[in-house]
Amino acid sequence: MTLVTTFLAIFFCLQDIQSLTTQEKKYRECSLMERSNENMEGSTSKQQKIVQVSLHEPAQLHCTIPHLKQNIVAWTRLRDEALLTAGEQSFTSDSRFQILLEPSKVDWVLIIRRAERSDSGCYLCEVNTEPRSTVYAVYLNVIETRNLKVSSSAAKRTTNLMANMIGSEVLLNCTVTIGSEANSVSNEVEWWRDGQPIDFKNSKKYISKVKRDSKTIVYTLRILSASSEDDGSYSCKTVDAPESTHMLHVNKNLALRNGSHTIQRISWPLFTLLFLLILPHLNFFNVCVSNKCKKCSNYEMTIN
Repeated sequence: MTLVTTFLAIFFCLQDIQSLTTQEKKYRECSLMERSNENMEGSTSKQQKIVQVSLHEPAQLHCTIPHLKQNIVAWTRLRDEALLTAGEQSFTSDSRFQILLEPSKVDWVLIIRRAERSDSGCYLCEVNTEPRSTVYAVYLNVIETRNLKVSSSAAKRTTNLMANMIGSEVLLNCTVTIGSEANSVSNEVEWWRDGQPIDFKNSKKYISKVKRDSKTIVYTLRILSASSEDDGSYSCKTVDAPESTHMLHVNKNLALRNGSHTIQRISWPLFTLLFLLILPHLNFFNVCVSNKCKKCSNYEMTIN
């Protein structure tokens, strides 16, 4: 029995070594794609070469360019040579890929929201330097976490999605109550409409922002120039809190707003009509003096 146990232990150990070797081989192939430039020395000293995230969690690939002036930074995926981003512009139809330029203006972060196993692989950050371009390689490994237990604090978090209209804009506020574990909740959020992820490449239509305090995080989606074409079921999804959905009807909101204006417009004519109807019974026109209240005089003549 001991011999069988030892054999099985050796067998599984060899499998782990083989798997690790395969992973290292992929990483080495990725690192070979790097191309340095003497004008960019020291740029990659603190770069993270391997990024590992759990399945369906957001992935962030960093590319720090401290000496960037007029150069353009582009992210590509090695396996299919797909151009993902160039500068702050996205060139992929997959809305999970976004580019984020940190306030320091030196870190170009490629964000993959809700990473899939198929996203694992080598990603290249290329800078159009002279005399030749500089290439940094980052290897992404998406792993599947099994038997993941949800903490009691995460299970107690609540999500509330509300809509407001200010002028021609619709604000969708997704509020997550986080309690005492504020630092454990990610700033990443996914916005969906009618079961499809919203494409944030259209910056003239959608703007996403995040604001947090000690007890809540508010994810805000701004819909610019909203109309009835923006009606639908909107959802906010985060990895640390329940999903929340809101059915938006922009046309009804506009109808309510127009209705309130209509009531204001008709309120004064209605009041005037009622006032004129009751005036004869109050003998109000007896106080009108000739040549001083022509309208009243005319009205008295008409009554007589």
